[in-house]
Amino acid sequence: ATVTLNGLVATVKGVKQGSVSIVGMTSDGDFVAVAAVAVSAAG
Repeated sequence: ATVTLNGLVATVKGVKQGSVSIVGMTSDGDFVAVAAVAVSAAG
C-alpha cells in the first residue's frame, strides 16, 4: 500500500494483494493510531 498525506487526510492506495498496518503518529509522539488494511483482487 502507498499512503499520501494531504493536510489531516491520509489516503491509502492498495498496490498489490496482501495486508499491512498503517501507523499514524503526531509529530510529538503523544498520539498513535494503527489501521489494519487488507487489499484483495478486484472483482
